Amino acid sequence: MILLLSGAALLFHPKVGVSSDSSPEEKETILDTTDGMILLGAFERTGDGFAVLETRYGTLKLPLDQIARINGERFLSGKGILREHSIRLERNGDVQIDYLVPVSIRVQGGVFNLLVVGKVLEVKDPAGHPMSFYCEERSGYTRCSVQLPEYRLSALTLRVLQKGAAQTQGNHVYFTYPYTPDTDQTFRLNLSLPASAETVETTPEAVRDASGALIWERPLSRQETAQFEVSFEIK
Repeated sequence: MILLLSGAALLFHPKVGVSSDSSPEEKETILDTTDGMILLGAFERTGDGFAVLETRYGTLKLPLDQIARINGERFLSGKGILREHSIRLERNGDVQIDYLVPVSIRVQGGVFNLLVVGKVLEVKDPAGHPMSFYCEERSGYTRCSVQLPEYRLSALTLRVLQKGAAQTQGNHVYFTYPYTPDTDQTFRLNLSLPASAETVETTPEAVRDASGALIWERPLSRQETAQFEVSFEIK
């Protein structure tokens, strides 16, 4: 059986002996295609420009350039998963961090629990709609319980406040952001500085966008730790 997606053939290999209600409960992938299809299963790249998705109905093979998102995160055929964290750094050393959390476990109409460094300010679905959540703060950490809808949700977007995350001494501010991915990916960090920041130095070197924000982007392997640093003076 051949399914057509945007003019390309998707090879569907039926799997024998698996009933329709037998599907993996953990590490499922929600895959959005470029033409609007939503697929669910265990995802694996094949290295030949295709990906394989193990579903409850069989094995699906599709071109990488027709994958738009994996678990809510952007996917580019030449870079893989593109994960972005956006940080706003205040002159008093506080930071607000916006980032996406994939919901890789099948949870529908239940509660999804997170342990977060800092205070959770907002939780939204991938479309930007606010979600109901409850938090308990303890010793700089927050245990956050999010009420999920009845339909399968691919990811959550969090906004977190970390007070005093940057070091300040007089008019000098220093901030470092370590990051260790849980899967191979391209990581992009967007960092907005206070309007009064000057004499800005970064390690590794960052580029600036049209708004003046700093941007780092680099490929990272699973469990490979990267560290991004910035220092500046407040005039």
